[in-house]
Amino acid sequence: MTRKRKIHLRELNLKSSNMKKVKIKSWLKDYAHDITERRVAINRERYAGTFKQRKGIKKSLLLGEVEREYYTEYIGILGELLTRYYYEITPEYTSYQASTLIKDGKYVTDDVDLTVVKIGTKKKISIKAGEGSFKFNAKALTKEDSDEIVFLLFTGPEDYIVAHFSKEEIEQWDLKQGPYGAPYYELKP
Repeated sequence: MTRKRKIHLRELNLKSSNMKKVKIKSWLKDYAHDITERRVAINRERYAGTFKQRKGIKKSLLLGEVEREYYTEYIGILGELLTRYYYEITPEYTSYQASTLIKDGKYVTDDVDLTVVKIGTKKKISIKAGEGSFKFNAKALTKEDSDEIVFLLFTGPEDYIVAHFSKEEIEQWDLKQGPYGAPYYELKP
């Protein structure tokens, strides 16, 4: 199911407004760790014995060797906190709305990660974080209704690349088959 890529990451200029390298604030890493520990404990109970329970060890550029369930939660939480921080400190954005990072299972939904307001105009933002390459689940992309998708690609323990893509741009990436059968779009650096 692999398809030839139409856009290459090397064609994207790191100096452009689309993509740039950023340092991670240490206090945000500590904050993400605290929330991750809480969410992992909740998820262990919620997903015990199901396919959603992530087991095993992950070798991470950001964290080193770590339990997979911790890695998965931490990467997503840190990605969202870093993105919120950006909108918090950028003066042209006057507000943002976000759901909490920990909630009771009956309130968990696939909602937009952030809604930001810039000079009176609302924009829906979806946040994706990972390592190695930019990835997006193909089935989830068909339902995506965000105006912009912010990707955070962690490149080491202290920094990441942030990039902004539209749904249409992501549909131009390689389409691959996941290890458990779920197809996904991927753009490798």
